[in-house]
Amino acid sequence: MDGQLFCHVRAGVILSFKLGENSVIGRDQANAVAVPVEGVSRMHARIRFDGKSYWLEDLKSTNGTFLNGQAVTRDRLRHLDVITLGRELDLVFVVRASPEVQKFQAIVRASLVREGGDATPYDIAPGEITLGRAPSNNLVADTGAVSKVHARIERTRAQLVLQDLGSANGTFLNGAKVTEAFLKDGDTVSLAGVEAYKVVVEMGEVTSASGRHSAAAIAGASAGKPRFSAEWKTRFDWSDEERGELAELRRQLEERESENRARREQSGQTKKTPVVKASAPAKPAAAPAKPAVPAAASAPAPAAAAPVAAPKPVAPVVPPPNKPAAPPAP
Repeated sequence: MDGQLFCHVRAGVILSFKLGENSVIGRDQANAVAVPVEGVSRMHARIRFDGKSYWLEDLKSTNGTFLNGQAVTRDRLRHLDVITLGRELDLVFVVRASPEVQKFQAIVRASLVREGGDATPYDIAPGEITLGRAPSNNLVADTGAVSKVHARIERTRAQLVLQDLGSANGTFLNGAKVTEAFLKDGDTVSLAGVEAYKVVVEMGEVTSASGRHSAAAIAGASAGKPRFSAEWKTRFDWSDEERGELAELRRQLEERESENRARREQSGQTKKTPVVKASAPAKPAAAPAKPAVPAAASAPAPAAAAPVAAPKPVAPVVPPPNKPAAPPAP
């Protein structure tokens, strides 16, 4: 079991200490439970764990050690007991049962060994690996009968699961064609019937397990829609011929796009011309309609313009009288 002490030093400050087999409480900072509070001795008390229970002992402190209000020299601690040091500092003892450690049989090591080859094992790490002809796979089988991304193996803590990824020539387990199946030690996995691998599985004892598969889950996955589509597997790598075809297709698409762009530009110019011509007559047609209604108001408008033009001839009238005034002076 795990023991802890909680100490309320002052408002808003709570200290917590995890207890070991021998924890000294006091003002000294070197203690396992250091409480810098006046009235507490440097080494005030000790809490021991004997394998079954925690015990509180006073270390001849100056102001004494109290358990639930009673002075003690040595006493057994129980959950939520209150320890008082010198009647000034209270600590609450909390004990929790340690979590039970459960042990499971799980996969310690898993690998594939190619039959008829150099017998070098390929380790299967937790997670998943893919097998196929493409160099992007974890395990590459350089054979034309094998698809680019042929199959995958998923490793959890307790199982290995083999799944075919829509390969052209199939995936086989111990000679039988499968879509999805569990793997065990000694099984033989064959890709397209030409690349065979021996399955090596070492089981051992672990303290926890997760991600377990059940037979019902595998059956449901096999019967339902496949989790992987075979359409994308051809996109991993391209041959020189395929790259040439892609370049030619790209060139044709660019030419078509250029032609379509030119046609759109031409059609846009032809459409702009009639639109401008049609809009021009529409505006003057609306203008005469408005002045036709207020006929009387249009008559006084020119009369107001006449007096504005009159000041222009008045300006030259002033200089003529100045010229005759000059001769009578001599």
